[in-house]
Amino acid sequence: MTITYHAGRRIQGLSTDTVEAPTFESDFSSTTGWTDDSGEIVVNTTLQQLAINFTTTNANDTPYTYYDLTSVSDTEWRFDFDFDTQSLVTPGNYDFSLFVGLSSSTLNMNNAQDFIGLNMNITTASTKVYKVTDTDGIAPYNTGTSLSRAWNVEHVYVSIIRQDATNYSVELFSDEDRTISLERSTQTCASTTQTLRYIRVTARDNSGHPTGSLTARINKMRFWNGVSSLTSKPTNVQLGSRFEETDTRKIYYANRMDTSGCKAYYNFEQTSGNLINQATTANGFADGLGSNGDLTTSGSITKNATGKVGTYSWNFTSTNGYAEETTTNALPSTFSAWTLNVWCKPASVRTSYMFGLTNNDGNTNNFQFITTSAGGKFQGVVGSNSNQVAIVSTSSYSTSVWQMVTVVYDGSLSGTDRLKLYFNGTSEGTATGTPSASYTLNSYPDVGRQGTSGQPYYTGLVDEASIWNRALTLSEISELYNSGTGKNIASFWTEEV
Repeated sequence: MTITYHAGRRIQGLSTDTVEAPTFESDFSSTTGWTDDSGEIVVNTTLQQLAINFTTTNANDTPYTYYDLTSVSDTEWRFDFDFDTQSLVTPGNYDFSLFVGLSSSTLNMNNAQDFIGLNMNITTASTKVYKVTDTDGIAPYNTGTSLSRAWNVEHVYVSIIRQDATNYSVELFSDEDRTISLERSTQTCASTTQTLRYIRVTARDNSGHPTGSLTARINKMRFWNGVSSLTSKPTNVQLGSRFEETDTRKIYYANRMDTSGCKAYYNFEQTSGNLINQATTANGFADGLGSNGDLTTSGSITKNATGKVGTYSWNFTSTNGYAEETTTNALPSTFSAWTLNVWCKPASVRTSYMFGLTNNDGNTNNFQFITTSAGGKFQGVVGSNSNQVAIVSTSSYSTSVWQMVTVVYDGSLSGTDRLKLYFNGTSEGTATGTPSASYTLNSYPDVGRQGTSGQPYYTGLVDEASIWNRALTLSEISELYNSGTGKNIASFWTEEV
């Protein structure tokens, strides 16, 4: 169904519709256009799936299927598919791979070709990994960059996006709507990686041995030529517009908040790997850091705890867990305004450094942060060695319920008004002094600790953290609080409940 527009700001469409129509899509109800060389990777029109039943043999085995797209942009496209691994038997101390992606050739993966895609690989140590692979005139076999997520029996949803001639990304999701990211890898490729006209699904058993096997399926594929970002529902509509999903009967309203100045937004929906910044241009954040704001994690963190908003949050379970970025500043080198916002449930009443920005110089006086105190209060801090100012909440925080804390620094104001703290959307406390009108410091995002300063680590739950290079208004903070239910700020549309 095509998205349709009606009077009274009513819009209708299917839950699977996108504003941009795919160039190619298949639910495998037909074999038309597909070519395969064996019964091991074939379109099964009865089950409506691309069925993969691959068993390694004593001879080299390279089953494949492909679809000829005829013409593909060399600078911008998007390829979505789901991949359901149902069983996986490792072949002793040898390896085999399954490739899904776009290629310039129909030859097997031991032959020179241009290729961008995902390589599910069992290494010689019987370690199962996802690999992001691109080649420019060489064989793709035994190439690629491993993701931190292991390849296991699971159902993932994959997006491979070529943003321009030399940049592309591969991202794994846990849901078909691709709202819950498991891991994203952004890579560069040669500008001469071109003419990728074939959708390829091909296995490769290079050594030949009888003990390995893979049973998997792909249920749906979609490809957009000349498009790298998709809009599931239109965003060029008036706020208050109503979108009706005719297949699910769900109703959504357009009420997205102003995301200008949002540099990083972490929804903590990743159940493994790094903390992924959702403030990307693809998600509609014009000022976001994108993948430069992704945070590397370390220490004891449970990454599938029950969330405040969405499905998951992260639980920092010991005094050694953190997520941080140490090369990209979230704010200008000289800044005069910022906002930090986070939902949290501390594990205990103690001093800790929960969320903010650090200079990463080991100095305890160079940071902009939200902390918890041993006195049971939230605290916001702005400043440097020469002028560090704090503000403390009036209310005590709870270890049993979620609460939202917001700290706003605005150097354009005067006196103590330059630093404000909001507890569950309500302004509390008074700054201990007058912050400077601006600061010149590094501003690296950090969750769970204050950089390398050695200060106390945070323990407890964290969800929906965001960093802004402007001072949010009281109205915007109230919108984030959303009467206590919180808000996914990456979503333009909110479901009616």
